[in-house]
Amino acid sequence: METARRIAGDAGWQIIDLSVEDLRRDYRLPERGYLVIQSQNNRLAPEMVQAVATFQHLVTADLPVALLVVASPKAIRSLRREPALGWLSRAEAINEDTNKERRGRA
Repeated sequence: METARRIAGDAGWQIIDLSVEDLRRDYRLPERGYLVIQSQNNRLAPEMVQAVATFQHLVTADLPVALLVVASPKAIRSLRREPALGWLSRAEAINEDTNKERRGRA
């Protein structure tokens, strides 16, 4: 996550941190910037699904946006299985716990 933030900052992108609670407050996604959506819950919140679906429309409109979703592996798997988010199943997913284990063995 820190690497993603550094790269976005180096590129001059505004970093917008959002939580599921922010999304519940009828938050409107910005049309520019690097969106970081974090969920501390193990379950997938409907607001997260809606935010990612909205992000897809921002990308389709060719707006300068990027997205990083930080959640439990279970919530990420559920998000990637959402029927309306087929494009997300093809996106890169990084499991931090797996990466830590790999680094520990190196």
